Amino acid sequence: ARLQNNTFTLTDDQNHQSGTAFLNTPIDFSKSIALDLLINIGNKKQQIGGGDGIAISFVPLKKISEIAKADGGALALGGIPNVFGFKFDTYFNRYGEIGKFDADPGQFGHIQGNGEAFGAFFESSENGVIKTLGQEATKITVPKVHVFQPLTFVYDKNTDVVNVTYDNQNWRYQLNRTQTFDQPMVLVISAATGHNHNLQQVIVRKTDFQPFTSKVTINYFDEKKNKLSPSTELSGNINAQYVSQPKDIPGYQVISTPKNSVGLISETNEAVDYYYKPMKHDVVITYKYHNNVLRKDILSGSSDEKIS
Repeated sequence: ARLQNNTFTLTDDQNHQSGTAFLNTPIDFSKSIALDLLINIGNKKQQIGGGDGIAISFVPLKKISEIAKADGGALALGGIPNVFGFKFDTYFNRYGEIGKFDADPGQFGHIQGNGEAFGAFFESSENGVIKTLGQEATKITVPKVHVFQPLTFVYDKNTDVVNVTYDNQNWRYQLNRTQTFDQPMVLVISAATGHNHNLQQVIVRKTDFQPFTSKVTINYFDEKKNKLSPSTELSGNINAQYVSQPKDIPGYQVISTPKNSVGLISETNEAVDYYYKPMKHDVVITYKYHNNVLRKDILSGSSDEKIS
């Protein structure tokens, strides 16, 4: 994919391409989401060589490196588990591909590549197989000329309902909370071509969402991993930088600075552990008789060590 003048070109009008663009800030699906886009799905229907389509999807952050490894019917998302999204499918796949995607719903055609373009929600299984949610799927029209048309994607956290609007059509889907949305999800815009192809483009006009936040826990231990002081937490957006500091603990000194004292906040609750050792002290005992010093003894020890 490439970006020029606010336009993402996901695929050129060439065969066997996959292109993706994704947001660096992971999204929190426990809050509402709204996307306002313009999309160009191409100017050729499949009967004259057009395909394969564009997808607006949400991919688990830990799987983001696996996008764009499959073209054609998987729309650059095949093999990735727990994906959810909406697609504009411009090529009817009568047959699926093992480990990548299932066949398209039969109501859009009977012969491979000679069906109707459609819009539909989709999801992938734990094994990463993309499945079209056919009960919400509806036929769409592929323009004869390249044109950007408005697309809105709105998720209402109060009802768990997703609404998609495009070309005066509306699709509605009730999310199932058993689906994996309690983790950071990345907004991915993708497209692919196979033997058939189209120029496929997207313009992002507005995004409205809450970033998924995480935290770093800073611990303070002695050499035997006994906690010397209550832990401190740093919270922030995933991929934001954090900088930790050791505490001043009376009688103790830091042994070394941990390697992860500075880093990026991850999706997991990362721990930064500072280790301390007791400081050495001298106790001077003075023996006097009528203010005359008879002798002095010096006893040495570590913080909290009992001496007699």
